[in-house]
This record gives sequence, structure tokens and C-alpha cells, in this order.
Amino acid sequence: MDYLLVVQVLVRIPLCAQPAQFCVETNRLAFWSGGFVNFGDRDDEGLDIGHTTIGISGGFDYRFSEKLVAGLGIGYGRDQADIGENGTENRAQSFSAALYASYEPIDNFFLDTLLGAGTLNFDSNRYVTSTGDIATGERSGSQVFGSVTAAYEIREDSWLVSPYARVEFSRSGLDGFTEQGGSIYSLTYGSQTVDTVSGFIGVRANKSFEMDWGTLTPGLRLEYVHDFDGSSKVKLDYADLGTLPYEIDGRETDQDYVTLGLSVNTQFDND
Repeated sequence: MDYLLVVQVLVRIPLCAQPAQFCVETNRLAFWSGGFVNFGDRDDEGLDIGHTTIGISGGFDYRFSEKLVAGLGIGYGRDQADIGENGTENRAQSFSAALYASYEPIDNFFLDTLLGAGTLNFDSNRYVTSTGDIATGERSGSQVFGSVTAAYEIREDSWLVSPYARVEFSRSGLDGFTEQGGSIYSLTYGSQTVDTVSGFIGVRANKSFEMDWGTLTPGLRLEYVHDFDGSSKVKLDYADLGTLPYEIDGRETDQDYVTLGLSVNTQFDND
């Protein structure tokens, strides 16, 4: 079972601190920051896997017109997965940057796009059953990712209901590496490419309540997700042999699941 906690802060900055005849105060520029913690535990064919993932991101966007908002975001992520009870673990971190835009071609209908790239780094400890040794490895790579979302908003004064559909994709390229410390059981892995595509259909809804200090908006999100079968193959062999005769297909990613999310947004009177 997985648990997810998300916190986001958005601040809108006037372009002019002191409006005058030659400088009209606007509210087109926004700086934002966000973070999340995702932790959970699952039983994978008798093997216990626990993981903790954190992410921090920030950026800014600008409203070019009533129909178009675009911006830039940067992010850092870190993940640790503990596998079994003998010291096997994987640690990963990533840095990324992305351009994004939201366009309203007709009233209440929105098209949101995102395209980004980043770097990947992995450290692994693998327990060797035959000897009790720990084989360690370091691996780097890069990633390109993006998404396209179409949404329609049904909005009244204090509430909103918005059905939407989204497609997300990524391509990750991982460099080859050789384990150390595993004696004759150390492995050499070849380079690897991992492709993923996911489709989302969902609806979100919220209702605003005026408070003495601002606006409180609780929300609900229900989402159906389909992960299409991606492609990932890796070649490997024992390090002392110097060849890569074995090839393993990555685990099938074709799966379906439903997510339910609850949220609370607060907007203070000073924006």
C-alpha cells in the first residue's frame, strides 16, 4: 500500500511594487514551489519491498493573455527502496527541468502541455546469497518526459467540477555498469532504454468557503489509470567473463488502477 503527501505553495507577484501613471500594477507573474513524500510497502511474490520517495520542485509562470499561461519548472527527486531483509537496496536521485503551458482555445476548455528532461543517478547494494557479500554498483542516465492534458471546467461561484483526460510518456536511457565487491558473482549490465506511456481519465471537484483570512477550498479527485506495456531490455553477465550473452526483458508494465485523492487549498487575502 502506498501513501502520498503533497504540499504546494503559489505566490503571485505584482510586476510593479508602487503603481503610478506610467506603471500599472498587474498580477500576471507567479512563483511557486511544491514538494511531496510517497512511502509504502508491498509484497512482490513473497519478497517484501519498502520504498520512500521525496520530490521538491519550483518555478515561475507568466500569463501572456487571458487564454495562455506558460512557465518553467525545475525539480529534484530522491528514492530509496529496501528489498528483502539482507541489505539489498536501490537509491536513486534525479534533477530535471520542464517547460509547460496552459491554453484555453474556447471558454472553459483547457489544453495543458509539458515537456522536460533530466539526469538520473542510481546506487545499488545487492546481497549475494552464495557468499553473503554485498555487490555495489553506480549507474547514471538521462530522461525525456512529457504530458498532454485536455480538461473541461464546469464552474459556478463557489464550486468547480472538471472532467479530464491525460497522456504521459517518458524515455529513460541508462548507462552500463559493473558491480564491485561481489567477488566472482559481480555482474556487468549493458546500457538500457526504458519507455513508458500512461493514459488517465478522471474528474476533480472542489468547493470554496470564504473565511476571515481568505478562502478555504477542499477538493476531491477520482482517476482511472492505464499503464501501457512499455519496452525495456538489458544485457548482462558475470563481470569476470567480459561478455554480455544474457538478455532480460523488463517487467511488463501493462496494468490498470484507480486512485482517489483528497486535497485542501488555502488562499490568503494577500495572494
